[in-house]
Amino acid sequence: MKRQEQVQLLRFIGCSSLRRPADSVEAMALTEKVSALDADPDPQYYFDAIETIRASLATDPKRTLANAPAILGHKPTVEEALRLLKQAQDALEAPVSAMATLVANLGGEGESVALPMRCRSTGEPVEINPYNRQFEESDWAAWAVTAVEAFFARQFGSKPDFLLHGSNDAYRYPLVENAGVASAALFSDWGTGLYHSQLIACDIAARGPGQAVHLGDVYYTGRASEFRDRCVAMLQQGMLQRMPVYSLNANHEMDTNGVAYFKFLDWKLKLPQPDYATQRQQASYFCLHNQNYQIIGIDTAYSRNGRLAADTYTWLTHQLQHGRIEGKINILLSQNEPYDRLDESERDLLGTDLGALRGKIDLWFWGDEHYAALWGPRGGVPFFGSCIGHGGFPYERLSQRCDFMTPLADLIWCETGFRMEARRDRGNNGYVWLDMKPDELTLIYIDWRGHVVDTRTFAVASGKLRMT
Repeated sequence: MKRQEQVQLLRFIGCSSLRRPADSVEAMALTEKVSALDADPDPQYYFDAIETIRASLATDPKRTLANAPAILGHKPTVEEALRLLKQAQDALEAPVSAMATLVANLGGEGESVALPMRCRSTGEPVEINPYNRQFEESDWAAWAVTAVEAFFARQFGSKPDFLLHGSNDAYRYPLVENAGVASAALFSDWGTGLYHSQLIACDIAARGPGQAVHLGDVYYTGRASEFRDRCVAMLQQGMLQRMPVYSLNANHEMDTNGVAYFKFLDWKLKLPQPDYATQRQQASYFCLHNQNYQIIGIDTAYSRNGRLAADTYTWLTHQLQHGRIEGKINILLSQNEPYDRLDESERDLLGTDLGALRGKIDLWFWGDEHYAALWGPRGGVPFFGSCIGHGGFPYERLSQRCDFMTPLADLIWCETGFRMEARRDRGNNGYVWLDMKPDELTLIYIDWRGHVVDTRTFAVASGKLRMT
């Protein structure tokens, strides 16, 4: 009976079968299963996986922690990894209790709020249930068990080949313009499938920018089933049909070696026309350009979390230098942050990998951290910067301006609102819209209900930005 309860728990979380070849535990391979017809996952394999990772932490902690899942953050410790493994084991040893908590996280019947919310692009009603607490603190069992899969995928699996450019002119695509004006919707940390993520996708589709870019993170660990249900299903409510949609690689996607992410890029390329807009993205980095602007997306997850992907520095340098020579505004996009709102030091992405290029960047958007803010230049950080990691993750509300202070940049704006009255503990989710006119750049921060929460305008002259 207990095994059946464990299987039910694993299937509820969406787990697959961990397949162990007979010759060696260390040769375990993780096989993604997304069909309901697949064989039930074997709980014993998960217990074996937990013990194998524990042993690896004891004998080779540095290598093992290098393969730690995203939930453990930038600099995981052995103690944190062991705590996560214990949480997974506790859930498997008490599956009835863990299952009850996970079901309760989804919110019971009759708890939805009667808000007049419809998908703006399809007209279909969207159920608003603020009592859905998936991905929040009480969701520890799902986070821990999927982390075991992620550990195995990273430590014993392999990554798809990196799609390296053949020349510095590769992966350059035109910015789609409407009436001579380019526009783009940027959103990040969005892949939860929750109602606010769905409504963000609907709002973007209805407003119809020239292009949209997801800066990455499909939860829990970027599996194929998660891409299907929490990314593709949302994008097919109008976005893919009406505009090119680009997507960056991120640490949660790389939890399962980026397999589903790179398959997603390939799938987008093959979408039939005229049913869908032309989808041009071929690799995990790209440059969108017109006469006045460049939007450059980079991969900061494939090689190492928070670091520029191997062998793309020359390509990126070329794009930024080309933008400077042509008098264009260089807008950089990454999943990871150049600096931390609470840390006095720069992150490796800016301090080590891109430090020499900082003077060629005018505006930088990132996700990874769950908040929204806009910063101005200061001293050694000469660009405007904006975190937009508030797309779909149910982040804890940050209500004080001091929560956003950093010695590296000057705070211009931050999102301190709550999602709704019934969830004053969660921050307001949303995205940013870019209007790119030849002489003016406007940033419009929009929340999940389609409300404009802040607007900032920059004058564009001689390839430089100046806030007006």
